[in-house]
Amino acid sequence: MNMFKFIAVTTLLIFNFPSLTKKVGTNQLIYGKWKVVESSLLPFEHISYCEKLGLNSIFEFIRPDIIRVYSHDSAVACNGIQKFGIRSDTLGVRENDFIFQYKLLKLTTDSLIIYSNRIPTYFYKEGRSYNKFGVDNDTLKIIREKGITIKLVKIDNGS
Repeated sequence: MNMFKFIAVTTLLIFNFPSLTKKVGTNQLIYGKWKVVESSLLPFEHISYCEKLGLNSIFEFIRPDIIRVYSHDSAVACNGIQKFGIRSDTLGVRENDFIFQYKLLKLTTDSLIIYSNRIPTYFYKEGRSYNKFGVDNDTLKIIREKGITIKLVKIDNGS
């Protein structure tokens, strides 16, 4: 009789907590290829080897939770081996021994909007001043205050 109560209570908990099923649904929505259609900063960066991405760059989320990123003009992924995971409103990306995050602003069957407040490393390369990259202090101030918002649309559901 105790086993029956355990199964009944467990079943009720699962069906009464939509957040448990939401996580699975959210992960399912992200699989496929996504094309960048808008960014508040161009070029933007995806850590760690995709320094200067622009419009039409591709983010591909494949099973088992692997992310590949392609520059708009390349058929070869610019990132290393990276895994991803979604928790609440965060898209976490793990590469080797570090993790970085995007805030997940929107994820539907055809639209993905991510946010980062991280200043791209190409701003700091080789000790160059910001102006050599065509970036002025106003742009840096905007990134610090508002971050970088990247909008993508789904172009393929993947396998």
